[in-house]
Parts: sequence; C-alpha cells; structure tokens
Amino acid sequence: MAVSEAQRKARDKWDKENTEKVQFKAPKGFNRMIEDRAKELGMSKAGYLKYAVRQEIKSAEDSHIVIKTHTDEG
Repeated sequence: MAVSEAQRKARDKWDKENTEKVQFKAPKGFNRMIEDRAKELGMSKAGYLKYAVRQEIKSAEDSHIVIKTHTDEG
C-alpha cells in the first residue's frame, strides 16, 4: 500500500518531534556481530541496540552505578 504525501508529512513531523538519530563508528565486523545477535533474538538491528542499551542502563541503576550524562555537566 502506497503512503500518501499527507501520511509521509505527518510521519516526518512526528519523527522530528519525537525521535533523534544516534550514530557511532565501530571497528570492522562490529556491525555484523550486532546483526547476527539481533537475528538470533528475532529483533531488528535498531531494536536490538535499543534493548541492549536499556539493559545496560538498568543494570547500572540496579548496581547503583552513577551514570553521568551531558545534562549533569550543566
């Protein structure tokens, strides 16, 4: 089913207001490891990365490890 121009604009507007892009460089082969693990778990690469980061943050919080963010430097 084709997406109408109005639907595309609405999606783009929502994305701009509610999401941000995260990018980083990694050693060769790292992308493949992420893709393989995501596939093992039945997830998309983006879904797996979000899951893995959330798990690490939860683990740090559960261990009472302080995570400094850019907003803490204020």
